[in-house]
Amino acid sequence: MIVRFSAVCGLALWASCGLAADACRDPQTQAEMTYCAGEDYTLADRELNAVYARVRAAVPEAERERLRAAQLAWIKLRDLDCDLAAFGVRGGSIESMTITGCKTQHTNQRIEWLRSLLAESL
Repeated sequence: MIVRFSAVCGLALWASCGLAADACRDPQTQAEMTYCAGEDYTLADRELNAVYARVRAAVPEAERERLRAAQLAWIKLRDLDCDLAAFGVRGGSIESMTITGCKTQHTNQRIEWLRSLLAESL
């Protein structure tokens, strides 16, 4: 937790200094790569929330609690899977980037799965 917290704090300071604006075009340092992984995850998470809201609106009211429970369980599974995926780099400078990249990949897969629910309901 301390490693992640300090990395996030450092990245927040780095971004607030204006250094992050062009960094994701061609990240060269570990800090840039970690920052860019965070940016990718932020975009995926926003899209996930938008698609989830559309699915929630499309499913019958009687199914909404199942959808909510499934989504919460999926989030927990994603986070645990991604924490495990970083076992080989635990404590290293790429740990947080590895976890974030994993979360982005799983989130994008979930987006596609949720979209398939929308396609089936049409």
